[in-house]
Amino acid sequence: MNRDRAREAIRHILESASFDVDDNEQIDLSATRGDEGIVVLCSNDEREIEAYNKRRYVIQLDFGPEECTKLLFTTNISVNSGNCICWREQELEKYAGEATVADVLDYELELNLTQTSQSRSTQPRAEPEPEVLPGPKIPHFPITVTEEEAKKIAGIKGTIKCRFLPYWVYECKSTGEKIFNKYIISFESDEKGAINAINGLKTEIGTSIYDTDHVPPDSEVISPKTDGKEVKEKFISEIITRLTKTVRTSQTEGDTISYETKVVKPDRKDITFDMNLVYVPIWQIRGNQIVEINAVTGELISEPMDDDTEII
Repeated sequence: MNRDRAREAIRHILESASFDVDDNEQIDLSATRGDEGIVVLCSNDEREIEAYNKRRYVIQLDFGPEECTKLLFTTNISVNSGNCICWREQELEKYAGEATVADVLDYELELNLTQTSQSRSTQPRAEPEPEVLPGPKIPHFPITVTEEEAKKIAGIKGTIKCRFLPYWVYECKSTGEKIFNKYIISFESDEKGAINAINGLKTEIGTSIYDTDHVPPDSEVISPKTDGKEVKEKFISEIITRLTKTVRTSQTEGDTISYETKVVKPDRKDITFDMNLVYVPIWQIRGNQIVEINAVTGELISEPMDDDTEII
């Protein structure tokens, strides 16, 4: 299977059905349409499909987090698609053709993604094997860097542990406008990001898709040290300060010019702020020094977080 071609074909189908489609590092595609979220995997690898089938994906929408529908495209007839919607050659051929016709005739493709995989899969669904998940169940970004890969990136020998660091993942939107004399002051703003729940500083996560699942055994889950309500109010205050504008106008009456200065602020009711506590997995290797690797991106963390150290 040509995975790139399959990905682009499914992108075309989803876009014809009015989905907003994005590439994703952990999977092939993610897409949203209104209150629907969908993730897509194109693969024949049974191990990759099994991991995808077990994992839950959550995407941040305007009204909050929403669990995604999982779409699997595979030509491997021996795999168990589990709780995914499973497309094979016939579905791809059908919907790709319909998407092309919809584009030519300029109408939205009618695509129903609510049906379960049992009616699509040509293989009977196997009963899932019982699995022991000893770690706590928390919302966290998926581990995409293996333990062995982390050791190679670190370049040192030592003991390795997976640690989960807490972050407040947020989306803040400001709307509305005010009129002062002849000026229209807009307060439109849309911002997404994350705030370290240990030191309260903003950071970039790079993805909005996370799981709510058990963590690996022997992992360490770090408790947040900042209060969510306080973080929210502080951030909203900063947004109001940042969007506040000082407007100065002049008026001429005869030989006299008068000036008026006014400070214009957005209204608190026009600012929405959605925030969730999500954990980022980190591989920590302790040898002749401490090295930490971001288990989502594979990036080397320049200043590791020790037990009594808060890292910015």
